[in-house]
Amino acid sequence: MDKRTKGILEEYSEITSLLTDEIVKVHKEIHTSIDQIDPMSEYDNFIEIYKSPETNDVNVEFDATLLEETENLQVNEILWNNLTAESLQVMLKSTIEELLLNQQALRSKEELVVDLETKIEESTKTHEKKSEPMTLDKSKDRISKFDTLRHSIAGIIRSPKSVLGSSSVRIRDHIFLMA
Repeated sequence: MDKRTKGILEEYSEITSLLTDEIVKVHKEIHTSIDQIDPMSEYDNFIEIYKSPETNDVNVEFDATLLEETENLQVNEILWNNLTAESLQVMLKSTIEELLLNQQALRSKEELVVDLETKIEESTKTHEKKSEPMTLDKSKDRISKFDTLRHSIAGIIRSPKSVLGSSSVRIRDHIFLMA
C-alpha cells in the first residue's frame, strides 16, 4: 500500500504544472515529503508506540442463585424453549428473505449482462464493416504524439528554467499537430 501511494504521489508531482512561486514551493514540499517515505520502515515501531495496555483476564462464574429461581435449568447446559426457538426462526426467515432478494438481483444483473453482450456483438459487427485501416494508423499516431508531449511536459517540470526556452516551440508544435 505504501509503495503504491508513493508511486501515485511521485507521478502526481511529475505531471503537475509549475505556474506560480507558491505552487513551486508546494511542489518542492511534496517532493521532500515523498522522498521521506520509506515503505520498508514506515510502520516498524507502530505497534510498540500505539499498543494498548494489557488487560487482566476477567473471571466469570455462573451465579448458582439463578438455579434456585428456575427448577429446570442445569449448570453448563442450554435449555431449548420457546424463546430460543423463536429467535432462531426469526433469523431463518430474515436469511431466507435476504437470499431471495439476492437471487432476484443476480437474475436482473445476468439479464443486463446478456443484453450488453448482444449490443457489443452488434456494435462489433457494425464497426468491422465501417472501419478502415487508416483510422487505426491515425489513432496510433495521435497516441504517439500525445506521449511525446507528455514526456516533454514532464521534462519541463523537472527542470523548468533550462528547458522552457527551447521546448515552448516544440510543445506548441505538438499541440498544433495533435489538433
